[in-house]
Amino acid sequence: MKQKLKYILVGLALLLTPSMVFAKQMTKANVIVPADETIDGNFYAAGEQVVIDGTVLGDVIVAGGMVQINGTVAGDVIAAGGQIRITGPVQGDVRVAGGDVILESVVGKNLTLMAGNAYISPNAAIGLSALVMAGNVDMHGLIERDLTALVGALKLNGTVNGNVDAKVGEPDQFYVQSQALIGGDLKYKSPSQANVLSGATIEGSVDYDTMRSDKDSPKAESIL
Repeated sequence: MKQKLKYILVGLALLLTPSMVFAKQMTKANVIVPADETIDGNFYAAGEQVVIDGTVLGDVIVAGGMVQINGTVAGDVIAAGGQIRITGPVQGDVRVAGGDVILESVVGKNLTLMAGNAYISPNAAIGLSALVMAGNVDMHGLIERDLTALVGALKLNGTVNGNVDAKVGEPDQFYVQSQALIGGDLKYKSPSQANVLSGATIEGSVDYDTMRSDKDSPKAESIL
């Protein structure tokens, strides 16, 4: 397991610039950055569990069976894991891939998310745009610009100030719920039309295109 995590972590590291310098590197069963610790630079870690409660003044690049980021990250977050939960603020981009991903924090720039199941809580706020590829997505947060989604099922109950462009593979699994607000256009492709509940607001145009569920449906196992 440890060897596999190392390979994942190296791949994630390649997404950053070659000139980066790792301020702190860890590979062991459990990696914990306590709340009173500040990492003055980038943080690089792999383990069965990776928990960051402290402050990282650079980027975070981590992989683990369970990854939890509760502290403040001044740079970007790149993470891979079975379970990923981010509750602390991230000033840069967030790029994550996991079986189950929960986002409950403020992201200063863009979000790129790949998951079997993804939950974006009402406390989450994305400063720019979001790209989400997942089996199931439950979105309650704020996206300041656009949302692009390639999913099996989508529940949208938050705010997207820009456009929504979605491909929803399963029939009757796209819900624009009562508290949803789309400030721009909604363009989507699905085997069936979206369930737009009373109270939902779509300020722009709606463009629907049908597709066959058995041919085009995004599955969690195929995404991951």
